[in-house]
Amino acid sequence: MRFSLLILSSMMLILATGCIGKTSGSLSDSNEEKGAYGPSQPSYKMEVLYDSTRHEISGNMHVHFTNNVGHTLNEVYFNIWPKADDFQSGNIDVTNVKYNGKEAVSDVNQTHLKVSGFSLPTKERAEVEMEFTVKVPEQQDSFGWDGTSVSLGNWFPILAVYDHNGWNVYPYLDGAESFYSLTGNYDVTITTDEKEVVAATGEQKGDVKKKNGMATYRFIAENVRDFAIQMNADYRVATEIVDDIKMNVYYTADQEKEGYKEYMLDSGSQALQTFNKKIGRYAWNELDIVGMECDFDGMEYPQLVMICLNEELDESDIKDTVSHEIGHQWFYSAVGNNQYKDPWLDESFASFMEVLGTRGLKDFVDKDFQAPVSPYQLDSPSSAFIKRGNSGKEDYIEYIYNYGLKTLNDLRIKLGDAVFYDGMQQYYQEMKYKITTAADFISIMEDTAGEDLTDFFEDHYIKIDD
Repeated sequence: MRFSLLILSSMMLILATGCIGKTSGSLSDSNEEKGAYGPSQPSYKMEVLYDSTRHEISGNMHVHFTNNVGHTLNEVYFNIWPKADDFQSGNIDVTNVKYNGKEAVSDVNQTHLKVSGFSLPTKERAEVEMEFTVKVPEQQDSFGWDGTSVSLGNWFPILAVYDHNGWNVYPYLDGAESFYSLTGNYDVTITTDEKEVVAATGEQKGDVKKKNGMATYRFIAENVRDFAIQMNADYRVATEIVDDIKMNVYYTADQEKEGYKEYMLDSGSQALQTFNKKIGRYAWNELDIVGMECDFDGMEYPQLVMICLNEELDESDIKDTVSHEIGHQWFYSAVGNNQYKDPWLDESFASFMEVLGTRGLKDFVDKDFQAPVSPYQLDSPSSAFIKRGNSGKEDYIEYIYNYGLKTLNDLRIKLGDAVFYDGMQQYYQEMKYKITTAADFISIMEDTAGEDLTDFFEDHYIKIDD
């Protein structure tokens, strides 16, 4: 999420053309194991160095995964987001690609890397390794550096997803998300200047090792679908234990002076307690909330949320953003989805969580949000908006964020709080660490409610497949 709910109507999304990559070779367009998402059980091990003078990351990565798609795999795809045109001074170069220790064929096309030249039978596990160098662009963004702040979101090669549509490879979207990945385990070692304060997905393991002005950190993360890092030599850290969850807030002295530290602590604690009670317990043991000087509102990553802080935002704006991004820990981080194809399944839910976690939903019962008009549905893919230019971008904001919030709140009102939240808890528990679809959500809510909700969802512009 890059836009706070309260100021969405005044913001614009800048979207690029989308695509779905089909598989080739011995993989057909239909998945023999219908509903399987692969390659499964990805496990990443990375050792990287961040050069703060050149603003460059260099390192190596080993990725293990299992072929669960029902056919022999002759290729795998990785998304390499730093090659996106939006990052004019950013880039990533991948070299020395190997498959099970032997040289593999690698081809780069825009923001995806194809690795081939092998044959992986079904149900067998394999390893791809590579070296890479990343140029971090100078910009205030979830991937970039500005002053003393370094934001590393979507910075490394990450496995694309193969499903019943084939390989899913999309362009980077500035303002919306293209990110679609499976949960896996990460073991990441990063070395940088010892002056840097480092926040990252997962939990730090062992002591920081310091030598010759450099510091080495190791982070372990389990059942996460991405890995982000935030660094700033000026950071201070405040830690609170909320429902046995370690919540770390990273802030600068200037941010503390403006009251931002307390805003993040208060709203973070309130959101965690509310979501644990209403939806289900947070899926991990630790959460980092990092303050940044930026103007895109906020961005979510597993166990780490980036919060924009600037003089144009008041206390309610910042608390709304914190609540929204923490809401994404439930819907995107834990319950995953294809964000390019089904953006409402994370942004509509995070918008609902935002209001639930701050002021509550009472004042939104009669909120007048514009319903989608032809050719849109609430469950339209990003591409349906993209091709219609600026008007489509405005509609994306109005429908995916605002009307999606209204839809979930209308369902709450229809079913009553007890049944609605019981359904949400069932949905969260059943789909945690998995990929969800609209059909999954509707089926679970119908089972919980004990009634057919076809009319409700169709009246709210969500198509019910036969």
